[in-house]
Amino acid sequence: MLASLSACATNSLPSSSTESSVSISVSNPQDFLSELEDMETSQILEELKISDGGYTEDCFSVLSKRLVEFPEDTLCILNHNKLMADTDFEALVITGIGAELPYIGAAEEKDTLYKYLKSISTDEEYAEIASRILDEWLSESDGS
Repeated sequence: MLASLSACATNSLPSSSTESSVSISVSNPQDFLSELEDMETSQILEELKISDGGYTEDCFSVLSKRLVEFPEDTLCILNHNKLMADTDFEALVITGIGAELPYIGAAEEKDTLYKYLKSISTDEEYAEIASRILDEWLSESDGS
C-alpha cells in the first residue's frame, strides 16, 4: 500500500519546470506500444492529449491494463491528473478505458476489478471516476 500511495503522490503533483514533455516518434506500431508500456500513467495521458488520434486505442489499452493490474494507483492518477480537468478529455479517457476493459485481462482479473470498482462507496475520493468507468465498461459489455 505504501508504494501505491507514493506512486499516486508522485504522479499527481503539478508539473515542475524540470519535467520534460514526453512524446513518442516511432515508425513501427509495435515500438509505439512498447514505449507506451514503459511510460508512467500521467505520461500516457499527455501522449493521448497531444496525439492526432492515430494511437489512441493503444493508449486506452495500456491505461486499461494498468487499471486491471493497479486499480487504486490508476484511479488516483486519473482523479488527480491536471489534464483530466478538461471535461471533454476526461470523457474521452473514461469512454476509451471502458471500451477496452472487456478485452483486457483474464476473467478473474476483470471480476476482481469489477468488485473493486463496485465496492468504492460514494464518499470515497475515487467514487465518481470509478463509477463512470464502471458504467462505460458495462455499457460496452452489454453492447458486444
